[in-house]
Amino acid sequence: MHITVVANPAAGGGRGQRVIARLRPLLLAHGVSDIRETRAPGDEATLTAAALAEGASSIIAVGGDGTWSRCAAVLGAARSHATLALLAAGRGNDFAKTLRLPVHDHLATLDLVQRQHWRACDLGVVDGTRFLNVAGFGFDAHVLARAQHAGGGMLAYARVALRELRHYRPLLVAIDDAPPRDTLILAIANGAFFGGTFHVAPGAALDDGLLDFVQVADLSPLRRVPVLAAAVRGRHLRFESASHRAAAAATLTFAHPPVYEADGELYHAASRSVEVGVEPGALRLIAP
Repeated sequence: MHITVVANPAAGGGRGQRVIARLRPLLLAHGVSDIRETRAPGDEATLTAAALAEGASSIIAVGGDGTWSRCAAVLGAARSHATLALLAAGRGNDFAKTLRLPVHDHLATLDLVQRQHWRACDLGVVDGTRFLNVAGFGFDAHVLARAQHAGGGMLAYARVALRELRHYRPLLVAIDDAPPRDTLILAIANGAFFGGTFHVAPGAALDDGLLDFVQVADLSPLRRVPVLAAAVRGRHLRFESASHRAAAAATLTFAHPPVYEADGELYHAASRSVEVGVEPGALRLIAP
């Protein structure tokens, strides 16, 4: 078995470097010496592709949702039989919550890798971008863009979110042939959690060949607060402004090419019309 570790030392504002330092002796003691660290954003994809070309049978991704997603996207695009294991070094680590993966337990995860205990996992695709967990249009992408200018991190995200609750202007979006709606949030979920806090898609399953489309129509600033607060516990779908549908594909239409986020990374759509789909069972995910 050829196990390659792809680690992001910058994950979690530098937490990744400390995790790697603690993890390295354990890996070496278990015969895992192929440890590759990123040096710039996006290096995970290059390192994963190189490892596959060299015959890696399993990738252990050390980082947060962004690192995990970039590694998963390469495996999915290659339709590789190599497995993907996840260890946490990020801030939110949201994807792991859906399956309660032991991403903080290095020994348990390494044992699962060595036993090759995996399950099939879908990948989402939005505007040609593969994602592992959740893609979002509207308020979350807006806040993420401004939080990055404010220095990044969960604290900056929370400050910006509170400020922008009053000022955010809704996004007009139509899903397939439905009438356009002024939208606060449109989350397209493979996993159930995102944003470090929100249980956005309580019924999401990672192996059903479907994505969960959760749309919250725009509200006055004061009425936005209880809906978002309810989303922390997955209770926002009780509100009349929130809707949910599960589908394998959809066409989203906007007034202008939108900015969106996929697993915490920002992208600008190529046109007003955005295609969304799913790749069923595209990933072999190490899991209990």
